[in-house]
Order: sequence, then structure tokens, then C-alpha cells
Amino acid sequence: MTENDADSTASASADDASTDVDPRPAAWSDVWQLPALIAGLLLLGMGGLMMLPRHEPPEYASHFNHVLRLMKANNYVDAETRLNGMKELIAEAPQEMRSMYWLLWGDLNYRWQRYESINLPYKNEQVVRHYRQAEQMGRPLDTERLQRLATTLVMLDRVDEALQLLDHMEHAEPAQRYELIRTAIERRLEDVRDDQIRIAGLMRLIDRFLDEVNHEMAPTALRNAQIWATGLQAHLMLTADDPRRAIEHLQRRMIHFLDDGGGKGLPPLMVLLGESYQRLGDFAEARRWLSETQRRLTPGVDLDMHAMVLVRKGQVDLACSQVRAARELFAAAASRYPGAPVFLDALTGKADCEARLGVHTEALKDFRHAVGTLVNDDADNAEVRMRIAGGLTGHYTLNMDYGEYDLALKYLSLVKPLFEDGLPSDLVERFAIVHGKMGQARKEDAAQTAQNAQLTAKERHATRTLANQEAAIHFEKAADAWREHARTVIARDEKEYADSLWKAAQNFDRAQLWGRAIDVYSEYVIVHADDPRCLTALNRLGMAYTADGQYAPAIEQFRTIVDDHPQTPESYDSLVPLARAYLASDQFDAAQRVLLHVLTDHPALTPESVQYRQALVEIGKLHYLRPEFEKAIIWLDQAVLLHRDQPAEPSLLYYLADANRQSVDQIDQALQHPMPPNQKATHEQERRRRLEAAMSRYDAVIEKLEPITDAELTSTEILFRRNAYFFRADCAYALRNFDAAIRLYDQAARRWERDPASMTALIQIVNAYCEQGQIQQAKVANDWAQQHLNRIPEDAFDDPNLPMSKEHWQQWLRWSSELNLFETQAKAR
Repeated sequence: MTENDADSTASASADDASTDVDPRPAAWSDVWQLPALIAGLLLLGMGGLMMLPRHEPPEYASHFNHVLRLMKANNYVDAETRLNGMKELIAEAPQEMRSMYWLLWGDLNYRWQRYESINLPYKNEQVVRHYRQAEQMGRPLDTERLQRLATTLVMLDRVDEALQLLDHMEHAEPAQRYELIRTAIERRLEDVRDDQIRIAGLMRLIDRFLDEVNHEMAPTALRNAQIWATGLQAHLMLTADDPRRAIEHLQRRMIHFLDDGGGKGLPPLMVLLGESYQRLGDFAEARRWLSETQRRLTPGVDLDMHAMVLVRKGQVDLACSQVRAARELFAAAASRYPGAPVFLDALTGKADCEARLGVHTEALKDFRHAVGTLVNDDADNAEVRMRIAGGLTGHYTLNMDYGEYDLALKYLSLVKPLFEDGLPSDLVERFAIVHGKMGQARKEDAAQTAQNAQLTAKERHATRTLANQEAAIHFEKAADAWREHARTVIARDEKEYADSLWKAAQNFDRAQLWGRAIDVYSEYVIVHADDPRCLTALNRLGMAYTADGQYAPAIEQFRTIVDDHPQTPESYDSLVPLARAYLASDQFDAAQRVLLHVLTDHPALTPESVQYRQALVEIGKLHYLRPEFEKAIIWLDQAVLLHRDQPAEPSLLYYLADANRQSVDQIDQALQHPMPPNQKATHEQERRRRLEAAMSRYDAVIEKLEPITDAELTSTEILFRRNAYFFRADCAYALRNFDAAIRLYDQAARRWERDPASMTALIQIVNAYCEQGQIQQAKVANDWAQQHLNRIPEDAFDDPNLPMSKEHWQQWLRWSSELNLFETQAKAR
């Protein structure tokens, strides 16, 4: 029910009641109970009020005093707990109390950071916010809190706001005022390199600092502050690469200081004067001022300045190419003053001298010490970090120029700990370059080892294998670095991104990491479809797919180039690889069409081109595999004759030899049919020519592959070498030159004694003796063959690549039976 409804109901009730009540005034005797009733109600209400709990105002002062006592005792954890517990209480407090509450929060966060010697940006933000809240609620900040607020603003790099507060600190001591500006200056010094705008801003701050210093009444403090400002001004002039101005400034101010207090406190300025002359190239004057500084220093006092002078003198000697003298000075500074601010400069200076003198072990040790010291230091000295990184990359570059890639990598690797958040892109690029160079150097070592006649075959193999493995490792690391470099530059430079991605793919290719090469080439062709290298990338992608045994996608890549860009060099280079991919996937007709296109009607590919010769070899192999040996011989002979000035590959020679050998079966079948004598003579003459040609080619295969160890050959080359021994002897046997066949079979049996193929040679030796009627020799050979057969496991003959035919076994079985018959007849006689 609403208030209006209640009022209406009450009025209606009153109206209804009025009709029944006598309108005449009531007599006192009629209403005597009313006063008693009212009095009772009053007494009842007073009793109820007395029973309620008494509400007293909270004692805010006691809470605040307790917090202040906790902070004074440096118990900031309990102070924070106490303030957090007051949240609900303070919400209903008067504004004066709430302003005090926020003031204490500002004090707490400021003092806790100073006590813990930390500087947290979010805590500094809270200090500013809490003090501002207290001010907005009407509580002005006293001088001490204004200074705290200003200092906090400086920590947040809000220097302009801090300086505005300084104008309101009328009651602050001069030292408080100029020390605040000094803090701001030191804070901003961390970000200064050679930025002219920042340097100009700092110069203005120093001028403000000197204005405030002029109010200092203590002569010693005034002089020290002025010397500090003078040195800082000179330092900034040197940072701006203006040593002449620094010299003039220092000389002018030093005259003033000498006239007003002598030389006390001037060594830092004298060192800066020496450094300025050094920057100007006046090394004699630089050395003179540094020596004068050293003379004025008291032994055992101001050790940091002693260290500084030694380091600066070492730098001057190094600039004058007096490397050994510089090394002694740096070593003295590092050993005598390990706690000095210039210790790292001394240590890296010493390392730099050692590297220049070729003492790389000591140099790397000292550089490593310097890096470790810097990384383990809580203070993040970015300037020193960059100087050390610069020294290391300098020696990386020097050793790269000399071709000392291993040393270059050692120096560069020490840079990594200096960049915990990730290497800059230029350093990532350097790692990519040096690993690529090292991979190429290892490949060249492997090639040279293969030609080293002073090593045994086993030594050559071991050395070459190790070099190739190391090359693959370096190529992989180069590829990883280029890929990382591509990621770091993708946002700023599209061309550089493309170049780095391309180099990453190339190095994965060189490392024979086909899967990763496929990934990067695929990314390249998608992202850089308009790049001039895109077609080459498609070709390389097809090659990688082929090497990885993925023939379908390889065919797709090659077809894209050939069909869409037929008149390009990349298309010419993709035709034979396309045919090879077709061959590998048993698509012989498609492969033949591509190869015939190259050999018969391609307008740009002539017999002088590399692609033409490759196509000759591949179409010869294609017909060999079908098998169509007559056609294979024609194409393979052309391949050998066309480039007779170039050494033929063992595989080409093997296919040609074997095609000649196996084609004889067709001639033998033809000779079984009646034909004119002259035709028969022609067939027999061609048969002999092919068998002799086959023997000659098998000889060449053995000659090329025999000096190479098994580990250095592919499985196919090992098979070709072995079979060449046996098939060469088979050719002699087929020519019925049994003496030569026996000799060649014996060579094969001895060379492959542990191989089941050796049975072929032993069988054929038996057969050859029997063909000549030399039964006793045949019997001896037969016994030896049977003994050898018993030593070979039965399943060893299941290898389809063994050079054994059914005819070998059949012929041996026939001759074995006859030999047994001869033996039985001899016993009977």
C-alpha cells in the first residue's frame, strides 16, 4: 500500500466514525484515562532507549597513531594490514579523517620502498594518487611530503610535474631542492646516448640545478655540487661528440675552481679533460692530464679514481697501438680495484688487448668473466652492456674477415647472456651468417678429405663423415637464425623479411632437413607470391618434396612452373625433376612425355644444355626399368657420347652396361629360330659386341666405386658395385671365355666372401670348369661351393637384389648330378 492509499483509507474511516459520535464536547470524566495512557507510553519509550547499545564516535586518532608507530618501527606489513582494516570505518568518517587516511597510505608506500631499496612503478603511482587524494580533501602537504611526492614523480619520469612542485617548497632547505633536481638528472642520464634533444633537456636541468645550488650557504657543499655539475656538462658534450667544447668548458671552470679553493676535488674534471683530448686525437695531451691526475691522487684514498685513471691511460695507449702497455694498465686496474665502477671497462679492455695479441683463450676467459659479472649485477647498466657487446661483435667481425669462423662464433656467443629478452635482429643475423660460413667450410673440408691420398680409406671416411655432420649442424643453426631474423624484421622491412626467409629455406636444404625446408619454402611462396624468386622457391619446394619421398606434391609444384611459366629458366630446370618424380611414382608414360619434349621439341633446350643430358640419362633409365633394353642402350649411349669430355656418373655406366648385358637375351631368343647364315652371323657379332661393351662398362663402374667406402656410398651405389663384379664375369661366361670367367668369378667370390652373392661366383666356377671338361677342377670347386652353401642361412637368399638367376641354380644342379655320376663310374672302375 502506498502513502496516498493509507491517507485515503484513514480519512474515510474518520468520516464514517463521525456519524456515530456525539458532536458535543466530551466531559473530563469521560477521558480521564488518556493522560495516564500517554504517560505510560512515554515511560515505555524511555526504557526502550535505555536498553539500546550506546554509540560512541570512533577514535580515529588512536588508529592513525598506531599506524605511525608501526611505520616508525619499519613494520610496514602490519601498518598496511591496519590501514586495510580501516576501510569500512573510514568510509563514514569526516573528510578531515579520510584525508589523513590517504596521507598515511602515501607515506606507507613511499617509506616501504625506501626501506626495501626497491623502485616499483605501480607503487609509485599509488604514492602520487594517495597524496593527491589527501590534497583534494583539503589536507595540504607539508614540505617533507611535497619532497616525497616530487621525488616519486621523478622516479616515474614525470620531471616537469616534479619541478612545478619544487616552486611550492618555499620552506625546503637548498640541499633538498637541488638534490631533487640532481635525482631527476641522474634518472634521465640512463636514457641519454647521442640524442641531441635529450642532451639539451638535461643541460637545462643542470642550469636549474646550478641556480638552486647558488642558495647553498655551506662552501664545501657548494663547491662539490658545482664540480659535479661541471663534470656532467662536459660528459654530455662528449656524448654529443663535441670534445672541443668540452675542453673549453672544463678549462674555464677549472681556472675558477683553482682560484677559489685550489685543486681539491678536481681529479674527476682532470680525467674528463684527458678523455676530451683523447676524443680529439691529441693523445700526448690526454696522457699528460691523466698522469697529472695520477700524481695528485693520494695512495689508498679515492680508489675509484685511481682505477679510472688507469683505465683511461690504457685506452689512450690502445688508441696509440701500444697494445702490450695498454694490457698492463687494464690488468692493473682490474686486479687492484675489483670493486671500482670501471672494473668491467678494465676487464674488457684487458680482454680486447689479449684478443688483438692473439691470446684468444685468455681474451675469451676475461670477456666471459665480464659478461657474467654484469649479468649477475642487480643494477642494469645498459651503457656498459652495449660497450661489452660492441667489443665482442668487433672481434667477431675481425675474425670473420680473417676466415676464423670458429673464433668468430666463440666471441659472438658470449653476447647472448647480455640480452635476456632476446637478441636484437642485427645480432641474430650475425649468428646466421657465421653458422652458414662454418657449414660451408665444413663441406669444403669434407671434399678435400675425399682427395687426401695420405689418409687410409677408413680415415678418409671417418673424417669426411664428421665434417659433413658438422656442416649439417651449422646449416641447421644458420637456418634457424635466419628464420628468427625474418620474424624480427617482418613488421619493419618486407624485403629483408623475404631475404631472411629465403636464406632460412636454403640452409634447411643444405642440412637436408627436407620437412623444415618444405615448411619455409611453402611459407615463402604463399607470402611472397610476387617476388622474383617465387618460381625458384617453387622449384626448390618440388625438389624438397622429391627428396622427402612426397612425389605427388612434388609433381604439383613442378607442373605449376612448367604449365604457368613455360618460357622461364625455372621451367627448364623443372622438366627433368618432374620426369624423375613421375618415374619414382611409376608413372612411366607421363615421364616419357616430359623427357621426349625436352629431347625432341623444346625450343630452348639444345644438346649443349645440362637439362638435355639429364633427360638423356633419365629416358635411358626409364626404358631400362620398363624393361626396353634396346631403347635404353640408344639413349644412354647418346648421353655418354654427347659429353665424352666429362666423367660419366657410375650409375649411368651401370645402367648402360646392364642394358647391354640383358639385351643379349633377345638376341639369344632370335638365334633359336632358323635364319640365313649371314643374318645369324650379324646377330652373333652384335651379341659379342654388346657383351664386350657391358664388360667394359662394368669395369668402369668398379674402378669408380671401389676406392670409396661403403659408408660414403648410397645403398644403390653399393648394390651397383657388387653386381658389377658378378655381371662382368657373367658376360665372359656368356662369351664362352671360360678362363676369363673363372678368373672374374674368383675375384667376385673373394671380394664378397661374406655376401650370399658369392654363391653365384662359386656356382659359375663349377659350371665353367664343366663346360671345359675339366672334371677334377670342377669337382673341387663343387665341393667348396656345397660347403659354402651350408654356411649361409636359407633366408639370406630371399634378397631380390642378389645377382642370381634360376638358370644359375638349374645349371649347377645339372652339373652336380653329372659330377656325381662321374665319381660313381670312377669308383666302379
